[in-house]
Amino acid sequence: LVLPRINARVHAMTDFEVEGSNDVVTSTLLVNSTPTYVLFSCGATHSFVARKFAKTLNVQPEWLDNPYCAYAPGDRVLVSHLKYNNCLVEIENRTLQANLVEINMSDFDVILGID
Repeated sequence: LVLPRINARVHAMTDFEVEGSNDVVTSTLLVNSTPTYVLFSCGATHSFVARKFAKTLNVQPEWLDNPYCAYAPGDRVLVSHLKYNNCLVEIENRTLQANLVEINMSDFDVILGID
């Protein structure tokens, strides 16, 4: 069995996993001018977008020949070949750019990793 090279980490992907955690915040923000349910996570090494939400970004994804492999809660490994570059995130009258890796999650539209 060959294990994939892990190059990302996400600590919470559901509302249940967020409960009681003191290193995450949730909010609704505009991402590419679309209201988006966002999780800010100090434990995530990258920023992620839900597969079902990604199509609302109106951005052509970049295909990654070397996919992102992310550790997720429950000892799961998520593999993604798609990244959405230069998405615009509006926070308190400021616009920031985020590169979002597509993963399969259901409770949040976007997880923004904060270092």
